[in-house]
Amino acid sequence: MPSVKENLSQWSLVANDSWIKGQRFQLAKGAQTIGRSTDATLTFPSKHLSRLHAEITVSEDFLFVTDLKSANGTFVNGKLINSAKIKPGDHIRFDQFSFVVEGPQNHA
Repeated sequence: MPSVKENLSQWSLVANDSWIKGQRFQLAKGAQTIGRSTDATLTFPSKHLSRLHAEITVSEDFLFVTDLKSANGTFVNGKLINSAKIKPGDHIRFDQFSFVVEGPQNHA
């Protein structure tokens, strides 16, 4: 089961496919990592993710995602990225895990 070590902000990733569909993962302000390692902030036990797959930095108005040289890539709105600014409503995919981003504007 995925785990989130911090739960402090209005930003979240909502899974829209795979075995975690419908689950919401809240993101804390600041930098967080996603991967299969227990050292990641958001951990998914999957051989498809790199140990530390990507980093998400949360600010008040946007997210910034950076691929950490993962084997299978990080995608934003269907495009393979090295890094990208993310806003509410965008779609992020870490290999097989796909999410819709919810942010402060979605919660108003």
